[in-house]
Amino acid sequence: MANQTESNIISLNALSNAARESSAKDASSRLNRPESYQAKIHRHMTAPLIQLQEKSQQNLMKLLENMFDKVDDALFELAEKSVNNSEQNIFFESMREVRLKRIDIEAQYADSFGNSFVDLFHPVAVDSKDCLDAASDVGLSLMADEAVEEMVAMDAMVAKAEKHLSAPLSALYARIGSLAPVDVDRVNNPLGPQRLCDEFSDACLQLTIDIKARLVLFKLYDKYVISELSKLYAQANEQLIANNILPDFRLAQRRSERSASIVEKANSVSERLLQGALSNDPANGLSANPQDIYQLLQQLNHLDLAGAASGASAPSSSSVASSHPLAGALNLLPVSAKPAIGHELLLQLLTTLQQDPTRIGGYSEASANGDLSVLMPKQLTQGLSQSLSAIADGGDHSIGQGERDVISFVSLLFQFVLDDRSLAEPMKAAISRLQIPIIKVAMQDASFFSEQAHPARRLLNEMTTAALGWIAEDNYQNDSLYQCVCATVERVSNEFVDDTQLFSNVLADFISFVDYEKKRADLREKRVVDAEAGRDRSESARAYVSRLIESKNLAHTAPEFVRAMIENSWNNMLFLTYLKKGVDSQEWTDAVAAMDDLLWTVAPERFVGDRAGIIHRIPAMLKFLRQGLNSINFDSYAAGEFFAHLEHFHLDVMQRPESMAYYNVPSNAVPVCSMIDAVDEEDVNLRIAEESDDPYIAKAKMLGVGQWVEFIDAAEEDGGESKKMRCRLAAILRNSGKRIFASRSGVKAGEYTVRDIADRLANETVLLLEDAQLFDKALSSIIDDLRQSRSAVNA
Repeated sequence: MANQTESNIISLNALSNAARESSAKDASSRLNRPESYQAKIHRHMTAPLIQLQEKSQQNLMKLLENMFDKVDDALFELAEKSVNNSEQNIFFESMREVRLKRIDIEAQYADSFGNSFVDLFHPVAVDSKDCLDAASDVGLSLMADEAVEEMVAMDAMVAKAEKHLSAPLSALYARIGSLAPVDVDRVNNPLGPQRLCDEFSDACLQLTIDIKARLVLFKLYDKYVISELSKLYAQANEQLIANNILPDFRLAQRRSERSASIVEKANSVSERLLQGALSNDPANGLSANPQDIYQLLQQLNHLDLAGAASGASAPSSSSVASSHPLAGALNLLPVSAKPAIGHELLLQLLTTLQQDPTRIGGYSEASANGDLSVLMPKQLTQGLSQSLSAIADGGDHSIGQGERDVISFVSLLFQFVLDDRSLAEPMKAAISRLQIPIIKVAMQDASFFSEQAHPARRLLNEMTTAALGWIAEDNYQNDSLYQCVCATVERVSNEFVDDTQLFSNVLADFISFVDYEKKRADLREKRVVDAEAGRDRSESARAYVSRLIESKNLAHTAPEFVRAMIENSWNNMLFLTYLKKGVDSQEWTDAVAAMDDLLWTVAPERFVGDRAGIIHRIPAMLKFLRQGLNSINFDSYAAGEFFAHLEHFHLDVMQRPESMAYYNVPSNAVPVCSMIDAVDEEDVNLRIAEESDDPYIAKAKMLGVGQWVEFIDAAEEDGGESKKMRCRLAAILRNSGKRIFASRSGVKAGEYTVRDIADRLANETVLLLEDAQLFDKALSSIIDDLRQSRSAVNA
């Protein structure tokens, strides 16, 4: 156990050192630029930008100094609350380390901030994950959780700031972008939360402190620096406006102008959308995409899907209404210009059904086996109709046309999603519970249909995307993703009444969870891919060396003791040289040349007339052979015997009166053709796949990294169900062309050749899953169906 602990400590130190070296190297490339270079770039910067840099840097450094003044108190308080001496020492040592490195951290932070403006005029590609990648082979398993915790803390900090400061940030993007030669975005904006957090994280790599203390430092940075950015952004925008940099830019004004423009075009646009006149035509300002669906609904003359179902004029092939299973259920919701059930009463009824779905007739929350039941849109619509009728005591229970339109469209959306086979049944059951909350959101907030970034719409997309690679296995109820989805749905169902801000909060929590899980899976997947790539390279090296040795035809051209040495020992030397140096290196050339010289001196055609050539080659050849065998730790006694035998053989050769035709093949020698066939089998399969015109081969080769698939294995002989496995293509190995697949958690799920995948595609034991935002896909599909339906009616 002590040895294991010591090994872990060494790995931790190695990883920390590698991270700091990588950070120092990146910082050096930016901070230690020649003064002439800085001056040259500075001349390109306009006066407003220089003033913005200087003023913002002053304000930022004041915030950072204030933060560091609070570090001692925060760490001391935690040390006092520590439950043991070990934890207490961690915080006290961290206090001392921060004090010692504070000036250096502040200096690096200031330099990095200044250079972030310079980088706008001379971009430098800097990978914020270099420090992890540089040390990924050293103690990665020990540091995985700590690295993830740091990344999650920083990402959460950035996400929160960007969400709350989106308006002033957008103005800064535009204003700074007008002064720089490149587009300014969240990554390269010198004042953006992403850049400021990366600079602080890089500066803190100087600290050798425990992860607990490091996270405290990040929280203080969030509290005393990031949380104060609103004032900094306000000052920065005012300063740029004072310098006449886009003084009329107002995000809210642009939004209102855009909304007004949409309203003005609504009357003509919707009909032209149905006719396909605006299909993918950006010049018109609007296109037939899901973002314009709300305006389309308003201009469909209140398209009566249920009524259309009873008409015979529309062909069933073109009318979504007449053939859709929802048509009859939607007809149960009567509409009126003066509805008996008002808007507020309808919302109250929906809230009641939302919080207690068992009130919906025909729906049971749990199935016979205890699993959640799927709430189908038809069940919901029928249950809503029954509840409306009960409220009106069987009398008039009509609702407004607008409310019916929203219910109809949201029902179509969920019907599309629940019919999609890419979602597992338990996930469908959980997500189906969101129908009522989404109907209420759409009734109260028109931007649900028109804004792709609407939090409720994003939540649906995020949930369906996260569930794409999920499959219901044994004890799936304990799966972390499934529990998170159910908890999210439960929270929305219990808490949502009319405040749509709840969706923003729930969305942030869900994204945080998914990002955390994804980063853990990515780390595991990276280890799998690295290991498979190393194994693939080793196999390729073995095959290459085997082919080289087989090409020498040793059975006929070398005596048995030389053949044994090359096939059992020298091949290892060639293998290691291939891996370490490559076939284009001088070391590889020398190793092959030494083998060729050895084979030339012992070849059957050598005789007394070749004495001079043999003597000329022997010194250098023997020296390299000894060095090569020593490099692979070849047994010294066996080496001595080999070279003694070789010396006697050379003497015999130089006395041989005439050449020989070839050596006798040993009785136990493996035929050359058999070995070549064994070595080249994979290469032959790969070459056949590349040259084949089989459509399934072409489809298999088109699979890109990241593609989700579902493998289906045959059912057991005892009549059990077929086994399904969902995974994504994690890597394509360069040498063998094999495809490595990993599960949602990052664990290796299998490896297949192109031919293997093609065969599975042909017999339908592998299915491709479309990695798209399912609700946006549903919107696009439904608007196309509505257009076809209206065209058919008009025809």
